[in-house]
Amino acid sequence: LELVGALEAPGGNATGLAYSSPSQSETRLKILKELVPRAKRLAMLREPPGPLTDAHADEVVRAAQKLGLQLKIQVIRGAADLERGMTLVARSRPDALVILSDPLLYVHRRRIASLALSSGLPTMAEQSDFVDSGALAAYGPSVAQAYERAARYVDRILKGAKPATLPVELPKKQYLVVNQKTAKALGLPISRSISRRA
Repeated sequence: LELVGALEAPGGNATGLAYSSPSQSETRLKILKELVPRAKRLAMLREPPGPLTDAHADEVVRAAQKLGLQLKIQVIRGAADLERGMTLVARSRPDALVILSDPLLYVHRRRIASLALSSGLPTMAEQSDFVDSGALAAYGPSVAQAYERAARYVDRILKGAKPATLPVELPKKQYLVVNQKTAKALGLPISRSISRRA
């Protein structure tokens, strides 16, 4: 879904904030590999394909290919499909699970984390809320900071700035969060490198 001509010069009447960038997906998978060194086969949970979710999923697919990781995609079509989808993930015996920040998955993050943990499956997400709900780790920008940045953009536009001249902002800072309780339950030691960054 292309709304702007280019990130640095949107043109037209649209601008805004990008929540993720392609490099984040690769870094997220590298961190997952550091947390779970044996990981070679990954599963990825996502919502059905659509213009707003495809780009993010495609970034993860490309990152996995670049890092030589196998990736099986499991589409979750609704809340009622969650149990079946997680059962299929467990049957495919991946070494870890990547969870996209799709709205449906976010709403059911606690259940997903619980099902993954009961299957002995380490999980990597983008938002720290997943870690608060029991996922192993998350790496990504702060949602709260994104809201603050959006408010500043709205203020500038209301004061007369033209959207065409405001570059689309990428996240300036990424955060790594690790759930030590989940790591312990999975028997995964946290390296000094991860501890320093988290």
